[in-house]
Amino acid sequence: MKTICSMVLLILLCSSKPISQVPAHIAIATHRYYYPNLSPTPVELNIQSKLAQVMLIEGKILTAGNLMKTILNSLVASEPEPCPNPKKLENICMNIDGRSMDPKPKSHYVYLYQRKILDAACVDVEKDSEEKISQKVQQMWTASTDNLNCRSIDFDANGGNVLKYAVSTTFDEFLDDAIYWKVNLNQVDKVDDRTVLDYVQHQIEKNKGKMIEVRLKHYYKILREAGAKHKSKL
Repeated sequence: MKTICSMVLLILLCSSKPISQVPAHIAIATHRYYYPNLSPTPVELNIQSKLAQVMLIEGKILTAGNLMKTILNSLVASEPEPCPNPKKLENICMNIDGRSMDPKPKSHYVYLYQRKILDAACVDVEKDSEEKISQKVQQMWTASTDNLNCRSIDFDANGGNVLKYAVSTTFDEFLDDAIYWKVNLNQVDKVDDRTVLDYVQHQIEKNKGKMIEVRLKHYYKILREAGAKHKSKL
């Protein structure tokens, strides 16, 4: 942070741009952050004065309180978000269970879980090719294992990975997307010591003769064709 702030201050002071085109409040914050007990320097006072003029011209009321808010918000905004960003996956299991729809869908992605996965993978649906999207999702998936586990009292592999949860909640679209994006299908969970293919086979055995058996066999088929394996074959 210190290096970044020092660079911003240097660029600001050496810049020939009008004050309205540079983040002057960041320079002020830099000096105040490292030297909070010193009186404002002439440079600071000059910057504050010009910043006040700019904000007044833009129709904003500048007070000590909102100046501090502006400074703090600008410092936070200057920190780029990590990529991939697992925090974007928050509540994804809930979205899978509820089949949550995206209130503002992009392109052909209509589910909220799709938005969260794509956002976590830093995907630009307007610019990235389908191949690039798959690559980004794969990288995010590998880096976010702990954020892709689901916990529910109705989930018999409670704490297991999201693929098993999609099987448990019979969410075909999620499994289809995971296969299309070519994510890792062979994670072995500590909670049951099984891969998703092991899990599906176990569910088939548990549900012999029931209506759900046909669907589970379909899952087994498409997952295996996509490269999913039993733990014994890894």
